[in-house]
Amino acid sequence: MLTVKHILVRTDFSGPSAVAFAYGRELANRFGSTLHVLHVAQSDSPYSFVPSKRGSEDSDHWVNTEDDARRQLEALVLDPDDTAPATVTAVVSATSPGLAIVEYAKAHRVDAIVMGTHGRGGVTRLLMGSVAELVVRLAPCPVLAVKSPERSSAIPPSSASTVRA
Repeated sequence: MLTVKHILVRTDFSGPSAVAFAYGRELANRFGSTLHVLHVAQSDSPYSFVPSKRGSEDSDHWVNTEDDARRQLEALVLDPDDTAPATVTAVVSATSPGLAIVEYAKAHRVDAIVMGTHGRGGVTRLLMGSVAELVVRLAPCPVLAVKSPERSSAIPPSSASTVRA
């Protein structure tokens, strides 16, 4: 039998992440799994075209960013009607969100990853990279990539029952 004890949802607080969160929460409820919700605060990339400023101002900026992310995560996972699964939140800072997601999944023995994707292609994908593609290639477990609602007719499972033909 398939055992899914830990499901990881990556969020960057975008539309696709909100859809992925809905999927992850529903899957965790159905499997009786613990839901891990991860935000990666992206620090300067070694490949950045914009020079970074260093010093106390810069480190204060990241502290504020991580604190803001923690507040947003807590608001995201609020469960006013006690229907949510057991949930763990985490904020990490990394130059590569994809690698941070994979490392978190390995460290916490995650059984499945759910993440949103913007569905970018062509030059945009070449310049910006694809976090979802990297995670799919390197993850130690299955990955469900959920397309952005603007680019897909996908409906989160929790919304499916409210849609009428």
